[in-house]
Amino acid sequence: MQRLIFSVTIILFIWGGLNGYFDETPTCTSVSEYESEVSKICPDDVHLLARLVNSEAAGESFTGQLYVANVVVNRALWKGQTIKEVIYAKKQFSGVKTKRFNEEPHPNHIIAAKKALRGEGPLPLNVLFFCNPETSTNKKFVEFCKKNLHISLGGHIFAVHN
Repeated sequence: MQRLIFSVTIILFIWGGLNGYFDETPTCTSVSEYESEVSKICPDDVHLLARLVNSEAAGESFTGQLYVANVVVNRALWKGQTIKEVIYAKKQFSGVKTKRFNEEPHPNHIIAAKKALRGEGPLPLNVLFFCNPETSTNKKFVEFCKKNLHISLGGHIFAVHN
């Protein structure tokens, strides 16, 4: 039994190291680093983006969650900002102010965040906005999203920047 536990521990440690879970000092400063070195993903960015996905799209399909993560990465690329700067920008993501944002994200949210940060998302780079017309209190923004619709999925509308 001890041998099995030891073997599983070694496998998990190696797997975690290969997937970046034990990086002591993340050096990610902007999303543009991901363009030049796609395999380098900052663990702090993954967790923060996964928390945002949890707060904005927990009830959506995995594809819907990936789309939300894509929008954040697209904005970071468009504005030349970090993931953290995009997520915490004033009046951008209402989910940041919710209790759910501070909860530990579901493993699927982490996977969606990693895929988006690797550039694996299906949305074009000019898709910079999303909203849920049923829950949004900003009707002007909902109209903007409808007018600039790229795709509608689940409860969300994803819109392009003109």
